[in-house]
Amino acid sequence: MEDRASMIAKRVGVYVYPWYCSKKWSEAPVPYHPVHGFYRSDDPAIIASQFDVLVSVGFDYIVFELVAVDDWSFEMSKRSIEQWLVLCRTENIPWSFLLDPKASAPNAPPSDQLTSIARLIDFLGDLNWCHGLVEGPSAKPLVFVFQPYPDVARACNDRYSQAFELRYPAYLPHWGHVDSKVTFPRWEPFLNEVRDSQIALSEYLSGLGFICFWQGASVGSTLGGFSSVIPGYNDRLLGRDPQGVPKVPRNNGATMTNQFRSAVTSGAQHILVYSWNEYFEGTNIEPTVEFGETYVDLLRDLISAWKAGPLESV
Repeated sequence: MEDRASMIAKRVGVYVYPWYCSKKWSEAPVPYHPVHGFYRSDDPAIIASQFDVLVSVGFDYIVFELVAVDDWSFEMSKRSIEQWLVLCRTENIPWSFLLDPKASAPNAPPSDQLTSIARLIDFLGDLNWCHGLVEGPSAKPLVFVFQPYPDVARACNDRYSQAFELRYPAYLPHWGHVDSKVTFPRWEPFLNEVRDSQIALSEYLSGLGFICFWQGASVGSTLGGFSSVIPGYNDRLLGRDPQGVPKVPRNNGATMTNQFRSAVTSGAQHILVYSWNEYFEGTNIEPTVEFGETYVDLLRDLISAWKAGPLESV
């Protein structure tokens, strides 16, 4: 029988994207289609339905993506999140945010990223959205910032580490020892530091608070107590050039099952599911025309087995 402390440490979060509307849906075709049709994220009936399903699956907290204040979808996201938080408070479901500091200009300097993050954190405080944040492993309120430059992550840690536990989800195709063939243009000075240190990229980044946003392999990595789980990945309809990330097949649920089991065996305290409804990259588990409730049912079973223990039951 597991003790109470270890049970409390087991938490599953899910990323929710609150910016859908006709303009967003028209930006690109999607590989899968929600059973509710191309909904508006600020529709109270849609939010209530989504919330009920998320609670039934057994998620411990919800991570709302919050785009930069100058993004056109910021106001839509704000209206949606305000309604979600009413339900979260009523049902005592904690939450967090995935702050996306993308600046408007391509190749914006790191200082723009830091300014964008600061504006978003100030915004959370102004609206009293920080009261109710889930706790991270450090027992501080947990906030995620999407894939900042490493020097921006350092600056954020210096500025905010007394108030928050900041974690930085990032997709990187390579987390091992960095050779001369691996390049990320804006990260090159940082990668040189890692090469000189002769340690794995994951070890260096996890020291700054980075975690994996998603992983393509069935056996993933747990960094800082966090591990990621996807049902699959398919962004080919976005027509990105260059196409820098792999397509990950769903394999009738085997991908998500194997990644979840890998997270458990590697000692994850927080398992993050990417995602509830990111349709453009095909990582959604929300009920769809194509899959029905297959993925919410599967994830409900996985979460229940993990929390019930023993490990073999997952």
